[in-house]
Amino acid sequence: GWDEDTVCVGDVFRIGAATVQVSQPRQPCWKINHKFGEEELMRFVAEHCVAGWYYRVLEGGPIAAGDAFTLIERNAEPVSLCRLWFAFRAHRPDPAELALLRDIPGLSPNWVQKLDERIAWLKQNG
Repeated sequence: GWDEDTVCVGDVFRIGAATVQVSQPRQPCWKINHKFGEEELMRFVAEHCVAGWYYRVLEGGPIAAGDAFTLIERNAEPVSLCRLWFAFRAHRPDPAELALLRDIPGLSPNWVQKLDERIAWLKQNG
């Protein structure tokens, strides 16, 4: 099955007549604690990289329950969602690793900005 260890940023999938691309991991927020009545759920989800991910639609089209969900394209140097997530969350990540991750084809501009900000902070406060 597909999970954060097997899905990579930039992966392109066909579902029905639509084509979608994995653009970034989800970041859990406090609402998950509230919804499920568990104070530590957000922390658990973040620490175990099980928050899910977002897609961008490359080609719209109808989809239906039961349609095949097929990986049709993967970057030459794939980076799993967990690798990106754990590098981003690390206490003192390697700025060179963050720079490499920033350049993943298909990564959302929002995450590129987050990585740039983290790299700048690490260089200044290293």
